Amino acid sequence: MFEVDGKKNKVYAQNLCYMAKLFLDHKTLYYDVDLFLFYILCECDDRGCHMVGYFSKAKPICICHWYGVVNF
Repeated sequence: MFEVDGKKNKVYAQNLCYMAKLFLDHKTLYYDVDLFLFYILCECDDRGCHMVGYFSKAKPICICHWYGVVNF
């Protein structure tokens, strides 16, 4: 399993969303994938690793104040 940060790998994350749109009519295309982490499940064999699925989740939001850090 690989973790892909949408902010660091924007084009790759957008392409994952496009691929999901092929299979899900109600899938929303996200052009702003910076706020998501994508997890790619792979099956590995002697020819390399092959994607078999993926899921995404929103990154945790961190609000920083002068008196400390609050995580949601």
